[in-house]
Amino acid sequence: MHVSEHDRRQRLRIGDRQRGGRQPGLFLALGGLLMLAAAGRVAAQQPASDAAAAEAVSVTAAPDLPLYERIDRIIEADHVGTPAPLAGDSEFLRRIYLDLTGRVPSIEATRAFLADASPDKRQRLVDQLLASPAFSRHMTNLFDVMLMERRPDKHVKSGEWQAYLLAAIRGHKPLNELARELLAADGVDDALRPAVKFYLDRDGETNLLTRDVGRVFFGMDLQCAQCHDHPLIDDYFQADYYGMFAFLSRSFVFTDAKAKKSFFAEKADGEVTYTSVFTSESGSTGPRLPGEQPLAEPTFEKDQEYLVKPAKDVRPVPKYSRRAQLAEHATSGANRAFNQNLANRLWALMLGRGLVDPVDLHHAANPPAHPELLRLLADELAAMKFDLRGFLRQLALTRAYQRSFDLPENLVEQAGEASSRLASLEAQREALVAGVEQARKAYTAAQQARSEANQALEPLQKPLADAAAALEPLVKDHQAAADKLAQMKTRQTLLADVGPSLALVADQTELAGKTLGDAAQLPALAATLRQRGETFASELQSLAASLPAQQALAEAAAAKRDEAQRQHAEIAAR
Repeated sequence: MHVSEHDRRQRLRIGDRQRGGRQPGLFLALGGLLMLAAAGRVAAQQPASDAAAAEAVSVTAAPDLPLYERIDRIIEADHVGTPAPLAGDSEFLRRIYLDLTGRVPSIEATRAFLADASPDKRQRLVDQLLASPAFSRHMTNLFDVMLMERRPDKHVKSGEWQAYLLAAIRGHKPLNELARELLAADGVDDALRPAVKFYLDRDGETNLLTRDVGRVFFGMDLQCAQCHDHPLIDDYFQADYYGMFAFLSRSFVFTDAKAKKSFFAEKADGEVTYTSVFTSESGSTGPRLPGEQPLAEPTFEKDQEYLVKPAKDVRPVPKYSRRAQLAEHATSGANRAFNQNLANRLWALMLGRGLVDPVDLHHAANPPAHPELLRLLADELAAMKFDLRGFLRQLALTRAYQRSFDLPENLVEQAGEASSRLASLEAQREALVAGVEQARKAYTAAQQARSEANQALEPLQKPLADAAAALEPLVKDHQAAADKLAQMKTRQTLLADVGPSLALVADQTELAGKTLGDAAQLPALAATLRQRGETFASELQSLAASLPAQQALAEAAAAKRDEAQRQHAEIAAR
């Protein structure tokens, strides 16, 4: 039976609690009633008081504080009652070992840590574990499961893949660089060949890749938007799915029979259209990340699109790669969805639950438990250049991570305080629900208008395409006729200038021959020049006779082109 990594970690943590540990987590510390109050704050999507809001803003804007301190101040500024106390040394020791190395500490390590009375021993332990080989191996296992979900080997062996991940983590490779290598992978470079496992071991199947790229790298499971707008999530659109699909639709598995290897190749053509099975609305899209505009793409002359042209048993290489653009735009540090997804997954790794849960369902109806905190984490992860160890170190040093699983002793008093705030939170929630309902009505109206507009456009799409197709040869015909006319006029001007000059030179040459007594060379040259002049005169006469016909041909071609352009413009305007 397949067991997800989330389920595996939950089982480990349940076992840990049964053995005296605890499941770390911000919202588990105060029990069920306080979780209800926290849920009220999430629904309200704002701090409970102006003072708390002001303090939270000031914390966010205080770059002189370490990140772990800013995290704690943001959380505590909006916390009801007294947080749970910090965990004891034995509880913290077991937790940090499990989270950073995947195993419990040895007896010797436990005795040494408990006997250490220095105030910075937790920080030193975190640094020690982050630098240990066990950390690299544990992260390799976690990223392996996150990226490949225990799929069977097909084209790249697990040993090569895990060695690649291990080298990346040991070598402190930034996480966005690792993601860029995976998304751009083609398997050609031997040093990076294991990275293509993400694509090849999914057989290069575009719909599967669209879903998994969306889930793993952007935290959005768009699968149900493949055939229509998502029926349950209002802000997952079919256009979002196919915008992601367009990055991958030109790619395919190419098997080199001689090398006995498979590569992930790419074509230079192939556009994406889609139709809703619910509404029959149709659309088309270029490559587009969710929430962004389609990318502007270069155009090439026909037969100039490839560095290596497609041929039998030849892997094509386009000049412009959509997949390379996906890798670049996703991991540049400017894409908020990528940054927040990665920060949320690392938070879930350390705290047991993501600020957005499930981690692959980021959307408006499933907001972060603390939106400001997630923004801070995403921004700081990008600012520290996606340093895995550096980011996990900051999370491990927070009081939120180090709190005990034991509930506070004054839980009854805190529950009363939480209850007193529920009325205010409920009023805020109702106001926001009313606002959401208004927005939903406006959205429904806009969606209906879009549907009607698409239906109105549908009958015009084929005529517009036909008009464009008819226009293209007429433009070429006119250009050819105009070019020929221009060449004839240029030749006419040249002959009109040169012809009379040749006759004059011939006369002077003949005179020079008589004067010098040259009976052979100069008279012969004069005769040649005179003959050439006569030829030019004859050609000039022929050109003069044919120019009106060519002029008429060019004007007729221009008229046909102009009429086709008018028709095309009329349909486009409609």
